[in-house]
Amino acid sequence: MVKKWFWGLGLMIGLTCSLTGCGRFRETHPARTATEQALISSSADRAITSMPLEFAEGRNVHIDASLLDAYDKPYVVARFRKALLDAGARIVTEAGASDMTLEISSGALSTTQREFLIGIPEIPIPVPAAETFVLPELALFKVVYNRGRAKLLVNAIDTETGAQTAHVDTALGRSFNHKIWVFFTGPHGWGNIWDEPEAETEEE
Repeated sequence: MVKKWFWGLGLMIGLTCSLTGCGRFRETHPARTATEQALISSSADRAITSMPLEFAEGRNVHIDASLLDAYDKPYVVARFRKALLDAGARIVTEAGASDMTLEISSGALSTTQREFLIGIPEIPIPVPAAETFVLPELALFKVVYNRGRAKLLVNAIDTETGAQTAHVDTALGRSFNHKIWVFFTGPHGWGNIWDEPEAETEEE
């Protein structure tokens, strides 16, 4: 019975491959994909863009990122620095030379993924004296939802007195890049990770 099932599965896969083509979808060889990096950076872009930073105009500002513990920290700090410069602030490297210190930290800066499949998943088959052979996935219908989320906090502190000098609400940002396969074709995708951060895109 098992042998008949195995040969039946092999025949179905062979027919499907001959009609539609089989293969595995791989975005990149490094440990982190471009999609993951773009999901994180795009959500950070949107969070920082939403911050009201007009209070920093004409002021000497020191950025304290010691509490920022997150993926792609250099990019987040550079993006925050650019937003301050666009708002008319003057960035100083020494806290003692500043009018105010802006502490930036993150409550969330990462990605989530959810997958739904109607079909047959990949099936690894051990082969003696060789690498494992993988029967490719057969997807009648498949959706992979990739989402990025950012939650950033900024404290504006008077450098001399240590008092709060301005109020900045917790900034939230989101990004998405979804993919769909239908009847063995795909992926077809939609998302906002390559859009300008000012252009809000409705997630579907």
